Amino acid sequence: NESLDRIIFIESIGFSNNIINLIKNCYKLLKKGGKLYIRTIIIPTSNYKFINNELNEIQKNLNGKLYYDDNIIYFLQNAGFKDIKTSSIPLIYSENLDNVSFVNTIYKLKLLSLKKIWASFSMSTGIYVATK
Repeated sequence: NESLDRIIFIESIGFSNNIINLIKNCYKLLKKGGKLYIRTIIIPTSNYKFINNELNEIQKNLNGKLYYDDNIIYFLQNAGFKDIKTSSIPLIYSENLDNVSFVNTIYKLKLLSLKKIWASFSMSTGIYVATK
């Protein structure tokens, strides 16, 4: 307990079976003033059934969980983190576009297909830095 200065999740937190428990355990492991850094794909809240259906299909094919921005912030606050800083950029402008694995995932999920283009344009890469 309280032995780490930093914990970093880069495009991996969505593979947790219990993100709430994971973030609470991270809080316990961090020293006072320690930081948790999360970079993950986030999805928008939408009133459009078509976009929501496409996002659900994307998530099923991803083998991971996609979260809303508000969910991540809530999970961090609920675990006790404070001074939460966030930023996001549209997924299509992600710095990962030069990463072969990331680009393969984009193609595998057919995010650039005409059917999924509206849903994929609404997805972002979210960055969260929270302090214990």
